[in-house]
Amino acid sequence: MTEDNKLEKALNGSSLRASLVGLGLFCFSLFIYTFNLDHGLYVDELYHLLPAQSVLADGSLSLAEGEYTRADLYTRFVASIQSVFGESVQVARISSAVTVSAFIALVYLVFRSLIGKREALVSAFILAILPSTIYLAQFIRFYGLHQILFFIGAISIYYLTAVNLSRPMVGLLAIISTICFGLAYHFQMTTLIGVLAVIIWVVFYLSNQVLNPHKRNKINASLLVFLLAGGLLLGSILLIMGKVQGLLETFRYAAPWSADNVDNVLYYHRHLRYQFPVFWLLFPLACLVAFYYKPKPAFFFASIFLISVLVFSFGGMKDERYILFLYPFAIGIWAIACFPILGMFKILVLKNLALLDHWLPSGKMRIGLANGILVSVSLFAILSNHAFPLSFHLLNGQQYRHEVGDWSIAVEHVQPLVDKADVVLTTNDVESLFYFGRYDFNFSEFIIGEAAHQNGQEHATEFILDRRTGKPVLSELESLEKILKCYPSGVFLGDAHKWYKKGQGLGAAGVELIEAHTDRIETDPRTNLVVRTWNNEGPISSEQQCTEPYRFVKPQ
Repeated sequence: MTEDNKLEKALNGSSLRASLVGLGLFCFSLFIYTFNLDHGLYVDELYHLLPAQSVLADGSLSLAEGEYTRADLYTRFVASIQSVFGESVQVARISSAVTVSAFIALVYLVFRSLIGKREALVSAFILAILPSTIYLAQFIRFYGLHQILFFIGAISIYYLTAVNLSRPMVGLLAIISTICFGLAYHFQMTTLIGVLAVIIWVVFYLSNQVLNPHKRNKINASLLVFLLAGGLLLGSILLIMGKVQGLLETFRYAAPWSADNVDNVLYYHRHLRYQFPVFWLLFPLACLVAFYYKPKPAFFFASIFLISVLVFSFGGMKDERYILFLYPFAIGIWAIACFPILGMFKILVLKNLALLDHWLPSGKMRIGLANGILVSVSLFAILSNHAFPLSFHLLNGQQYRHEVGDWSIAVEHVQPLVDKADVVLTTNDVESLFYFGRYDFNFSEFIIGEAAHQNGQEHATEFILDRRTGKPVLSELESLEKILKCYPSGVFLGDAHKWYKKGQGLGAAGVELIEAHTDRIETDPRTNLVVRTWNNEGPISSEQQCTEPYRFVKPQ
């Protein structure tokens, strides 16, 4: 079978058995991802759900008085799904579950061609049950689509570089990789880090080909020269235009919520050590074994994963979800390595069991026991990692990142207060919009920092408008006090887990100030919602003190 035929078989799923296994993995994944699908809404999900409502209503991406344009293709995708199946959180999450399930099947079909049937099945199964994968499958955000697009783009480059293909196939894969990387970049700028890792692998692979007289050819040499010259030219242009400093600042920028880890270059190492202590500790060994048995795909997988994680470690923004699209490549390394390692262990176990021939006279008995021992050891190794027991808890109702309250429980009780208030103050902007349809001021050091960055300001000014919602943001206690005194009546809404935290909420001094001027409204503990109201029966401060933005009139 030619390389072209192998590739076509992998891409088109022409093998009936492969297609059936892929379909089975898709159905299995989709089945487990529907567990606990109605868990609490994360704030990032609301940045798509709210604009999706506007898309369905008038075609815009409106969010209150602002506009949320990040990854607008994904928002429109969510809106299109809801236009067919109905507007609900579950419908939007099922679209994510279907996307991630399709990705699991795709990983199996591609890896089946690259590294073998057993290895592909192990890779797809492990990837499917990771807690991070379950999280993405139940998360209304673009990470699932981004994962698929980057994977297709990277694998296309692998085939273009390492496999002899016909010209039509070369052209097709070149177009596919360009489109996929372009769309992936639309969803996440971090795609560039993964693409950089792919390019470094291509340069190294071609250099090895060119240096080997038996594999050297004009195409490889020309492509290598083109890549090196292109990289040098691009670097020179950026340097001459003074863009390098700006790129470095963007790379090192961190939103306020991530600022504590800007210089924490061990962030991802520590995260992987915590989630996968057994597999991360032995990952170098797995790489060496994989390089020996399947050098081409193994070196490609290791290059993508390790180079990308290394670059991410020096960036400003850090969070596990930024590297989730790299996990299939790390899993692929272990899938390649596990069977030779288990094979060697089986030989050792059988040699030891042979010493018990008076207990186990039959060779079949010894082989069966050896297989049982290896299965037990493998399960012990898997369950010793924090990640896999967490998967069970996720499917049983626990949330991945943190527990989120259900504000919908309080709507009937709190909505009349919101409707009658002269002003609504919050520390949770989009949650207030989604559940109660309103807020007027957002108190947040984090959001005001992001708003300043959006507007190109080095230092934020009080009551700057957040472009996403078009609403003013404040972060000073003086501003908070004026709102409390200048509006005759008002409502405060906040997350019980965050409202007292500095940065995410009011901070201790802000809580003390709010409590001194407001009354607490009791809510169901399941909501994790803090509601406080005040009614001054007229402003306490003078009209001179209450000029814009501390206005008497109810905000519109």
